[in-house]
Amino acid sequence: MPLSFGVTSVDSTAASYGVFQQYQENDSAQVAEARQENGKMVDMKAYSAEKQTQVQFLVNGSLPTIGATATINSRLGLVVERSVTEAITNYKTGQVTLRSADAATLQALT
Repeated sequence: MPLSFGVTSVDSTAASYGVFQQYQENDSAQVAEARQENGKMVDMKAYSAEKQTQVQFLVNGSLPTIGATATINSRLGLVVERSVTEAITNYKTGQVTLRSADAATLQALT
């Protein structure tokens, strides 16, 4: 894959929030560990996978609400964090974090 500069992987749905400054995907696994009586780890088993998507942008639209479902770059998740920052020396900025796990049914906050 060639090097690229800037945020190049944001779809049009996500771009409706504003001008993207940073896009990050984090995938992790929940791991069970078995240890001997002396504390030495003897077995590890991954039993669940989690995906987290985080975006930072200059706000130029409406943001998804906390607890809602949203899709960014085909990654569907629950909005678990949402922040907006205003400063005298900068544009209004926002950050949204989505989270999903395995084939879990995502139920929005009601």
